Amino acid sequence: MNNRTEEAVWNQIRAMNCPKYNILLLNQETKEPRNFWGVTPAGVMKLVPFMSFMNGVKGWNVYVEPAPKANAALVLVDDLSPEKVEEMRQDGLEPACVVETSPGNMQVWVRFGTGEMPPEERRLLARGLARGYGGDPHSAGSSHKGRLAGYANLKPKHLGKVREGRSPWVLCRESRGGTCRLGSRLRACAHWEAERQARHSRRQPAQKPSPPQAFPDRHVPRPRPGAPDSSPGIPTFQMTVARARQYFDEWERWHRARGLTVNYSVRDYGVCCRLFKEKHPRWQIKEALLPLIDMEWADKLRRKAPDYLDRTLDAAWRRVFG
Repeated sequence: MNNRTEEAVWNQIRAMNCPKYNILLLNQETKEPRNFWGVTPAGVMKLVPFMSFMNGVKGWNVYVEPAPKANAALVLVDDLSPEKVEEMRQDGLEPACVVETSPGNMQVWVRFGTGEMPPEERRLLARGLARGYGGDPHSAGSSHKGRLAGYANLKPKHLGKVREGRSPWVLCRESRGGTCRLGSRLRACAHWEAERQARHSRRQPAQKPSPPQAFPDRHVPRPRPGAPDSSPGIPTFQMTVARARQYFDEWERWHRARGLTVNYSVRDYGVCCRLFKEKHPRWQIKEALLPLIDMEWADKLRRKAPDYLDRTLDAAWRRVFG
């Protein structure tokens, strides 16, 4: 190995022992991601100089996870103390790899066998380990990225914990590889529990709204321009426009009086909910909101979701009538 970073990366990759990995680079400031999917161990080593540049110069954190179809029955347990790691080891759950992400804070990869493990079984095992040893429950899922050793942990809360003005290094503390002693037994338990839950869900299927009846007024024809409203009890279009403007003004005044930044998507959703509760037709709400929505905000959203307003109306309809 040419340097300590390459050695740390290789030790972790060798201990995880998967045919392919997903690599994530995440900008600490903007949260912009950059992904490399299905990278072989040799490919990961070729990325080391680039990842070092992005981490040390550009300020990007580096994460790794087994590729979904090459998981090799690995489960991540996050946010453990060294005492809890030792307790796992004594209980027959020897880690394949232990990574120290910050002083006294460990991420543990545990292998429960060979070959691919179904996502539901990985989720059950991850939740059980996190619950039993005090790990982070938000990181206990069928798939979760852990930090890659050899790079700095750039989270601001860790700055200066080791050296003043410097971020701590992510260290590979243990890289023995191998399967834990209780691997086959716990994997069989997870398999049985996953099948039991599947049978239970088949007996009691989840209730889902039936499209397109879930949003019936989407297909109501609009009246001719200038035609009187022949439906008693239905607000007119002029009433919808007036109410929409009133609610927009109330929302912004309330936030500005308290020095808060207006969340435009939450505002639009809240106004839609209030108008649906007052029985305003969907097409009237959409036409009333279009000229009121901030154009710069709407343009940004349309680049991600061209039907932004339709999705907002659908979510509001489900909230009020679903």
